[in-house]
Amino acid sequence: MTQFVHQPAFMTGDEFTIDTFSVLSPEGELYEGADEPTLSRDHARRLYQAMLATRILDERMMAAQRQGRLSFYMQCTGEEAAVVGATAALDDADMIMAQYREQGALMYRGFSIDEFMNQLFGNELDYGKGRQMPIHYGSRKLHYMTISSPLATQIPQATGYAYGQKLAGEGHCTLTFFGEGAASEGDFHAALNMASVHQVPVIFFCRNNGYAISTPATEQFAADGIAPRAFGYHMHVIRVDGNDALAVFEATRQARKIAVEQHQPVLIEAMSYRLAAHSSSDDPSGYRAKSEEEAWRVKDPLLRMQRWLVSKGWWSDDEESRQQESLRREVLETMKRAEKRPPPPLDSLITDVYADVTPALQRQLDQLKRHIRRYPDAYPRGNYLLLFDPLDGSSNIDSNASIGTIFSILPHIGPHSLLQPGTAQLAAGFLIYGPQVALVLTLAILWAFVKDSHFERAYKREIIYVEQWPITRTDEQIIAQQKIDQAKKKIAQEALEKKQSHGGANVSPDGSHGKVEEAHRAETSATQQMFRRKSG
Repeated sequence: MTQFVHQPAFMTGDEFTIDTFSVLSPEGELYEGADEPTLSRDHARRLYQAMLATRILDERMMAAQRQGRLSFYMQCTGEEAAVVGATAALDDADMIMAQYREQGALMYRGFSIDEFMNQLFGNELDYGKGRQMPIHYGSRKLHYMTISSPLATQIPQATGYAYGQKLAGEGHCTLTFFGEGAASEGDFHAALNMASVHQVPVIFFCRNNGYAISTPATEQFAADGIAPRAFGYHMHVIRVDGNDALAVFEATRQARKIAVEQHQPVLIEAMSYRLAAHSSSDDPSGYRAKSEEEAWRVKDPLLRMQRWLVSKGWWSDDEESRQQESLRREVLETMKRAEKRPPPPLDSLITDVYADVTPALQRQLDQLKRHIRRYPDAYPRGNYLLLFDPLDGSSNIDSNASIGTIFSILPHIGPHSLLQPGTAQLAAGFLIYGPQVALVLTLAILWAFVKDSHFERAYKREIIYVEQWPITRTDEQIIAQQKIDQAKKKIAQEALEKKQSHGGANVSPDGSHGKVEEAHRAETSATQQMFRRKSG
C-alpha cells in the first residue's frame, strides 16, 4: 500500500545495508551460528580439485606466456572459490555464460587439460578452429557458451537464453558471470530490466574483485557495490564472501531454487580479490600496493577450502602434494602435444557461418589459395605479426568511450616476435565500432608496409651509427670539428664527381686512381671504433 507524507523526504540509500554471507573463516573453520552446507565427500573433493587444477593451469600457462610460447593469458587466481563454488551448485545441464576468468567452471564440468590447450594454441583440435585468441573457451557438450571479448555482451544474452528455458519448461536456468567493471555497461542494466519484467530463470553472478583492469571500485561507482542495484529491478539479491567456496555454493544453490521454481531472476555479488594481474599484458604494481595483495593472500580461497577438507578427514597434505605434482606434469606434457599439432585446415575459414558457403566467400578463399601457392615461403607464417586487443569498456568508464579494437603490426622475426619493443612496430591504430565505424591508422607507416608487401621485400633491420663526443667539449672545439667535417665532405664530393666523369673509376683530387676510396675506407674503419650501435 502506498504511504503518503506531507513534507519532502529524500533518501540516499544509506538507510539500507546488505550483509555478506560467509560460512568458513580463513582458517577453514565454521563461523559460530553458520550451518554447514549439505555436501557429500565426493562432491566436496570434486569442487576442491577443480579449484586446485585451475590454480595449477593458470600458473603454468602464465609461465608459458612469459617464455614466448603463448601469446596471451588471463588468470583466475584468487577467485576460484567464486567460480567453482557457483558452478558446483548448478545442474550440469544449466547454461553458463562466462566472461573471461571462468576456466574453473569448465574444469569442474570436466573440460580436459587437452581441450584447454587446444584452444589456447588454436590448433586443428580447437573447437573454435583457431579463430579466437587464447582463453576464449566454449563447449556445447558442457553447456558453456563460447565467450566473446567485448565486455558485458553475455549478460543480456543470458537473459534471452533463460527466457527460452522458461518457455521450454524443462527446469533449467542460466548463470552468467561478470565483473563489477562490466556492471557499468549499459548491457548490464538492460539485462536486469528484461529479466525482471519477463520473470526469467537467470542468475546474475558478479565477481567483485575490486578492480576493473586498473580502476579501483571506489572510482567506478559511488554506491555500496553492485548488490543494491537489484532493488531498482525488484529482484532477489544476496552478497556473499567470494573466497568462501561453501558460502558461494549455498548461496547459488538457493538462488537456483528461486530461479527455477519461481521463474525469477537473482543477483549474487561475490566479494573477492584478483591476486594476479588483469592479464598477461598488465602489471598491477602500477596501481595497487603489495601490502594490499598480501592482506588478501591470507584469505586465499584454496587454503580455506583445503583446511576444511582436512579437518573432516576428506583430504591430506600427502594427497595435496601428489595432486599438485600430477597436475603440473599433465599440464606441461599436454602443452607440448598441443604446440606440435598443426593449425586448422584452410577451408575451415569459411565454414560454420552459413548453411551453404556463399559465392563471395568461396571467391575470397580461392583467391587466398592462389596467393599462397604463388608465395609458399611466406606461409603459414608471413613477414608480419598482427596484435590486437579489445577496448572492452571497463577501462573507459570515465570517458564513456565506445567499444572497439586497438592493434599493432610488428615484423615477424621468429619465436620471440611478441617480445619486441614498441619502437619496432610498423603500423598501429584503432577501430571504434557502434552506430558509426571509425578507423584511425598510421598511414605514412602503412604505405611503407604495403610497399614492402607489394615488392615482396623481407623486413631488414637498419643499423645506424652515431658519433659520441665528450660532454665537456667547448664551442671552439665544436666549430673546429664542423669545419673538418665540411672539408671532408667537400673532398668526397669532388672525388665522386671526378669518378663519374671518368666512367666510374675512383679518382683522387690529384688525379690518381683509388687513393680516395682507400683513404676513406681506412678513415671509416678508424672512426667507427668511436661509434656505437643505436638500433637493430
